[in-house]
Formats: sequence, C-alpha cells, structure tokens
Amino acid sequence: MKKIIYILFFSFFSRQLNAQVPLLSSLNSAAPVIFLDFDGHTVKNTAWNYNGPIICNAAGLNTTQIIEIFNRVAEDFRSFTVNVTTDSTKYIAAPINKRMRVVITTSYEWYGSSGGVSYIGSFSWGDDTPCFVFSSLLGNNIKMIAEAASHETGHTLGLYHQSSYNSSCVKTSDYNYGTGSGETGWAPIMGVGYYQNLTTWHNGPNSFGCDSIQNDRTVITNAINGITIRADDNANTIALAPALIISNNSFTASGNFEQTNDEDLFKIQVTTLSRLKVAAKPLNVGSLNAGANSDILLQFFNSSMNMIKTSNPLDSLHAAIDTILNSGTYYVRLKPVSNSYANTYGMAGNYTIAGTLIPSSTLPLRKLELTGKNVGDKHLLQWLIDADEQITEASIEYSPDGTSFTTLSRFKEASGFYSYTPSQGHSIIYRIKVLFDNGKTYYSKTVIITNTQSNDEPQVMTNPITNGTILIAGGATYQYLLFDSQGRQLKTGTLNGDVTNIPFQATSNGLYIMKFIKNDGHTCVRKIMIQ
Repeated sequence: MKKIIYILFFSFFSRQLNAQVPLLSSLNSAAPVIFLDFDGHTVKNTAWNYNGPIICNAAGLNTTQIIEIFNRVAEDFRSFTVNVTTDSTKYIAAPINKRMRVVITTSYEWYGSSGGVSYIGSFSWGDDTPCFVFSSLLGNNIKMIAEAASHETGHTLGLYHQSSYNSSCVKTSDYNYGTGSGETGWAPIMGVGYYQNLTTWHNGPNSFGCDSIQNDRTVITNAINGITIRADDNANTIALAPALIISNNSFTASGNFEQTNDEDLFKIQVTTLSRLKVAAKPLNVGSLNAGANSDILLQFFNSSMNMIKTSNPLDSLHAAIDTILNSGTYYVRLKPVSNSYANTYGMAGNYTIAGTLIPSSTLPLRKLELTGKNVGDKHLLQWLIDADEQITEASIEYSPDGTSFTTLSRFKEASGFYSYTPSQGHSIIYRIKVLFDNGKTYYSKTVIITNTQSNDEPQVMTNPITNGTILIAGGATYQYLLFDSQGRQLKTGTLNGDVTNIPFQATSNGLYIMKFIKNDGHTCVRKIMIQ
C-alpha cells in the first residue's frame, strides 16, 4: 500500500480563539517549504478526500501563541535548508513536490480523537496532501501543538516513530518518551516530546524493530525531499574566527549549529586589564531555555589556544564564564555537548553569545571560606573559593597558637573537604592559604576547633543541598534511609565513615528526612532542605 497513516494519539479539550496570523519565515532562500497554516483551510482532491472536501476551521490561537509555535517548529528545522513559514504565498511559490502544508485546526471530527495525523513520505508526492494537528484536542497547549507539528511533518518527510525496547528486544512502547526531567530532560521529536523540555531528532530504533535504526537527519535530507544540511556559518579556526564587536563595553552575536559536531570560534580583543562576563544560550522561547534544541559547552582560550576556562552546567542548557583578563587576544568556542539524558545527535539550531568587557583593576575574589567542626575524634574542614583567577597553589594550614602556621594538606580544587585525627589534645587554629596565577596570595579567616568528647552520630555537612549531592560526615556503623515529606522512602545505603557522598536528584525542592540506624539499634534523624 503506497500511503500509510501514522497518528499521534493524545486528547484534550479547550476553547477556540481566532487571530491575525503574522507572516513569519525561517529561511526565505530555501526552496523546500513547511507551511504552518493557522487560519483555516478547505482540503480538496488529496489522499484525505475519500468522503468529499474537508473544511478545517482556524487553529483557535492568539497571535502570541502562533509566534511561539512558529519559533519552536522553526528551531527544530533550523539546521536544514527548508523554510518554515506562516506565509501561504511562500508555500504556493515552492516546488509542488518540495512542500508541506501543516493544517493546525480545531476541526477534528472528520477524522477522530488524535493529536495529529499524516501520511508517510507525502512531502514529495506533489499533490498538496497536507498533514494535520488538532489544536483543540491538544488543549491549545502551545508546546504540544508545536511538538505535534514537527512530529507530523517528520512523518511526511519519511520518518517513522522512534520506539522503545527492553534489553530482550521486546517493544515496550511504539513511542519513545525520552528520559530525565527539568531543563535537560530529553525526548525524540519522533517519539513523544510533549513532556520533556529538550526535544531533538534522533538516531535510534523505530517501530519496525530494535535493530531497525532510524537516522532521522539522514532521512530528512534524503534527495527526494530536496532538503540538505545548511552550510556552516562560523568556522572553528583562528584564521576565520569572527571578532566579537565590543560597543559600550558589551557585545552580542548569534550563530547556528548546523551539524551535531559543529564548533564555532569567536575572537575577543582585550586592550587593558578587564573583567569579561560572557554567556552562550541556545535559542529558546522562555524560561529554563524552553524550546531549545541543544545543550551548549562554552570554552575560553588564550592566543595560543590554551584553554583558560570552560563552562557546562549539568542542569542547564546554557553556559557562562566570568573572568579577569590581561590585554591580548582571546577566543571563545561554542559547541553542542551531551548531558545526562541526551547525546549530541540532533543537537542543532540557533544560539546567541553575549557579554560585557569592563576595565578592571582588582581581582574579584568573591569568596574565600573555611568552615570546620568535630566529627567524633576527627576534625572535618571544608572550603569554598570563588574567584576569577586560576588557583596556582592552595593549602590548609594549622597552628596551636595562631602565630606560627604549618601546612597540613595541599590542594588545587575550588571546593572540597579534608578530615583527619589530630594528635594534639587541645584547640587547633586553621586557615586556607591561596596563591593565584596573577601572583597574589590570600588567606581565609581562621577557624578554631576544640577537641571535645563526641558520639559517633552522623552529621549533614551542607544544608540546604543545592548541587544534587548530600555529604554525610561520620557514622561508620550506621545505615541511612532518605524519605520525602510524605514519608515515602527514596534511598537507602550504608555510611562509609569519614565522609559519605550520596548523589540525589530531587524531583522537587523542599524538606526531606534522613534517618540513621546504628547496628546496635540506636537511631537519629536529620532534616534536609533541597534547593
């Protein structure tokens, strides 16, 4: 059978609105066209018309909603030579076998309850067979409508569903729902992208079997569709790196990741000692980088291309660097990066880079902090250094009287902890000494720890928790149990002794309870706040 229907099922109900559709286009120079049709359409003489004309009402959306849907869909196709548009004249002017009308409508009764419907490969049929997204059945939810529009268009370009299989190669779902949560939670466009922030084209098993691997980008750029990968807009060489133009101490630029391994290099010329703050963000439509298609790694180099700094926050799609620079030439590199839930396949699309370069005469040492306490017979020390210069050398120093200090341990990390059993039987004074690569030396405030008798009960080292890790000091003979505020057990294990590192990614912020049970039955409870 030549024509196969693939449907994305999800049903919701809402009201209808009508709005003037703004004329938007993502790439006017491209011949192939994806037309997002929001203002109603009568479908005639196509593969759908087995029972006469189909009269489709408008999408029932306002102008702001239409613009967001356009931006989301356009970003999904940003790395390809195809024009996503809301302008019907662009569709009419496109080659008849290189265009697709996506009818976004409240009229679903002619077909049935589904989020959208399309024919596989119909983009190149040349008979104006459209695909459909039923906005009212998606509750007029803007993200869902946009995801369905890209999904159904993907079918018309020849794509089947990205599906899920277990380790025995048994299909568990015709739709791959993705993985993770939050800003970096991911799903494939040809699976179900409704519930994840980051959605991309994917290279994975489709609905025909676990060994039937579908490379979405290769299928989209099949010659029959007339779509290719866009040419690289920014090179990754010193000779071709565009300069960031600084005006009134600030700069901004934009670019596109055309390939999933694309790397774009920019040059910054610094004329005097200055503080640089630079951030790179994927194109998005709202907070938490909503609608973005890539996770960005930001790297910073000197004139010899030796890396100075790098940024890739684990729970965010954007990256930022804050540093002090001497006069000279520097380079910033941006590229897609894999995260806990998604690899770089499909991470392609627009980004912006912006920042400030402000003359400075001082080192912005924002924090040099040392804390300490008794844990049983041990002294536990924890430090945090927040500065723009690189740490050349750092050490924990101790003194019995506060006048003569001796090095206890050396380190180069900006944060960490150190524990040991002191031989002295009296109070000990500690401090941190830090040498930065600009030659300056700094000392922290001193911390006094007095040896006291203490039980071996475990202690929470940092509270509230902000980095996805719970640090527990002491309690070598204790088991731990972690509960949420409703009393549901989330995690259990055994403490290591000096310091136990417990990774924990909370689904929501708030109060959690950690119960400790000793092998002799003794118990204690600690409250933990997750932020």
